[in-house]
Amino acid sequence: MYGTVHYFAERLQATIMNRLVIDDGLSLKECYTELKHDVTDLTEGKEVKDQYLANLNKAYEKVNELVSGREEEFLLSAESEQNTNVSL
Repeated sequence: MYGTVHYFAERLQATIMNRLVIDDGLSLKECYTELKHDVTDLTEGKEVKDQYLANLNKAYEKVNELVSGREEEFLLSAESEQNTNVSL
């Protein structure tokens, strides 16, 4: 769903994967900037845009940590997030 941390993380990760096969693909930072412009161009209200931008920033941090070698921390936090979202 558009605007979620998961959505933005998927888009950022897809950019990284595309760059492996496309010579002139976007960098992670370029993709982040493009997504940020997309969010600011939305017609939704300020509160919605602020939430989307916060989610984009969280996704960027997570993907950047994953790429920069702090994979273990990312995986541990992702596992703990999944465990807290389990409904009984």
